[in-house]
Amino acid sequence: MAHDWEMESNYQKAVNGSIWVMWDPNWFEVSFHYVDAQFIHCHVNERQGDLNCFVTVVYGYNEIEHRQSSWQELQHIAIGISIPWLIIGDFNAMLTLQDRPLGIRLLMLKLELIMSALQGFF
Repeated sequence: MAHDWEMESNYQKAVNGSIWVMWDPNWFEVSFHYVDAQFIHCHVNERQGDLNCFVTVVYGYNEIEHRQSSWQELQHIAIGISIPWLIIGDFNAMLTLQDRPLGIRLLMLKLELIMSALQGFF
């Protein structure tokens, strides 16, 4: 980690601490609103500039049954967003059948679940 940078992780919610958020406090003010086993949601404000947004870093569980609660929580968070919102990370899910390598077919139910969850963001 860079000298004098700050860090937040989700170790308190996930034993493996799969998400880390690091920033230089000389450049950014970061306030954390929600830390979950599958995502960290924060507000980022550039100290000397115009950047003012929410950032959510996602690392979804491998099993769809475990991901659904986080999708629902993200939909709930989306209701209160009125400034730009960057959602980055790995949802461990595919949006289309073409996203699956080697032509292996994915159950349509799984696709429908993530599409339904993401529709709440737009």
